[in-house]
Amino acid sequence: MERRQFGLVSQQPTQGFSLEDRRWLQTQGIDRPEQLPRMSLWYRPDGSSSMGHSDAYHVARYRQRGMTLKAPISAALEHQPARVPMPSIARQVVSLLGQQQRWEGSASELAAMIGNRTPTGLSRLLGTPKVTTALGAVGITVYRGYKEHGRTLRLVRR
Repeated sequence: MERRQFGLVSQQPTQGFSLEDRRWLQTQGIDRPEQLPRMSLWYRPDGSSSMGHSDAYHVARYRQRGMTLKAPISAALEHQPARVPMPSIARQVVSLLGQQQRWEGSASELAAMIGNRTPTGLSRLLGTPKVTTALGAVGITVYRGYKEHGRTLRLVRR
């Protein structure tokens, strides 16, 4: 009688990986697909991550979505200044100021120069964080004060 040995047959982990997938894995720091754990941390292009399977099927699917096994390098993004959204009122103030270093006057005078704003509404808008951040990004600061018996606004370019 012939003696047979039974055991769990495991499929080769490399089975199913295309040559292109193997090369891509090498760029991710994996020399052989056998080195991949069953589950891996996958990084999206925006830098967020999630756990996912590491078999040949899922590697191909995650790659199609632009996901990687290495965290994206954010150093390239750090060198670019953060883009600050520029509200329309801030653009109008920048164009009004032009190349001048400063402007001083009442909110009524500024509203008349810019148009389509009430003096009170314009003064409030200039004090909102969104507008002050946008103006600060281009080097303009808004100061409020009093001159004689009236309130004044002062726009100063740094």
